[in-house]
Amino acid sequence: MPAAISAYDAAVTTLQSLRSDLVAVNRDVQFNFRDRIEPLYRQSVELILQEKGQGKPDLDKAPQRMEALQVAELDNFFREACLSNQFVVLDKVVDRDNPNTAIFYPIILDNYLEIIIKLPNQRLMHKTSQVKRQQVEQIITEIRN
Repeated sequence: MPAAISAYDAAVTTLQSLRSDLVAVNRDVQFNFRDRIEPLYRQSVELILQEKGQGKPDLDKAPQRMEALQVAELDNFFREACLSNQFVVLDKVVDRDNPNTAIFYPIILDNYLEIIIKLPNQRLMHKTSQVKRQQVEQIITEIRN
């Protein structure tokens, strides 16, 4: 699994370095983002969250990868590099800047929902719920209505 994660890390790094070039390319030549790019990020996060061992999974890396996906989605939508990758570590946001705050960071994957939780002065935690992505999205839509 570490080799697969390293390969995904390299692929994401390459995509991020090519971001401004990719968004400038003619629309007909650009990747079909949802079919080719988004799965790469999501599969990477899934592997990160499945890792076992000391200090695993890397609960800082998973949200950063999802945020990188969101930036890539914005770039793809607006056809230009919108934001530079400036990630904030959740521990610092709560412990240093907002000691009375909790952060719940949901990550919706194909077959489960992962929630990373940061409580003041505690290590990051995560909870997993085996549920299909379509079910989560349906419930979100119902709540919005």
